[in-house]
Amino acid sequence: MQKQQVLFLALSFITFKSYSQAGMQIGLNATNYKLVQAGMHEKRSTKIGLNAGLLYRTPGKHFCLQPTLLYTQKGAINNDWNINATNVDHYKNRLNYLELSVPVLLKMPVNGPKNTFDIGVGPYLGKLLSAVSKIYYLDGTKKNSKFKIGTAQTDDFKPIDIGLSIYMGVRIHHFYMNMVYDLGLSNVDPITNQSIKNRCFSFNMGALF
Repeated sequence: MQKQQVLFLALSFITFKSYSQAGMQIGLNATNYKLVQAGMHEKRSTKIGLNAGLLYRTPGKHFCLQPTLLYTQKGAINNDWNINATNVDHYKNRLNYLELSVPVLLKMPVNGPKNTFDIGVGPYLGKLLSAVSKIYYLDGTKKNSKFKIGTAQTDDFKPIDIGLSIYMGVRIHHFYMNMVYDLGLSNVDPITNQSIKNRCFSFNMGALF
């Protein structure tokens, strides 16, 4: 390779790095899941969770990619059963994912290129790290019960979740706020003739370095 080509590649890399930005974020989730059993839609209540992680914003005048890697808590509250038979008030089911999303963002400048209003969409892939049900009894006691993760009929949740992340946010210099809706497309219930699809709305804040 000629010296000119090496110099061009080096300058291109430096330029790319200078316009790219790494960052971090923390946010609050409002989560639920769409549950279908024996052809019937089962009602679940919204659960609050947290997310935190890292992101990388690629350069681009009008469009950019923003790969984001998060630890994120999903799940739902289950209060649909015969209370007299179980002495249970409700179950709070928490699904802890390591999730990678890659939204494509349209950047609309507001009073300069460093202030933008962003909208976008992209795929996400989640790996289920752990799944826990916290059981709340009518007498005020509570306990944790672990769900089984796997693809067998005796398991409770599949290990992989796939879906779309729909994104809207505001960037002001090195700080940003965004709202993201995760629409689960894959069935994370391993049991035949049953379906669970995650739903998650999050409000997030972060900084770019």
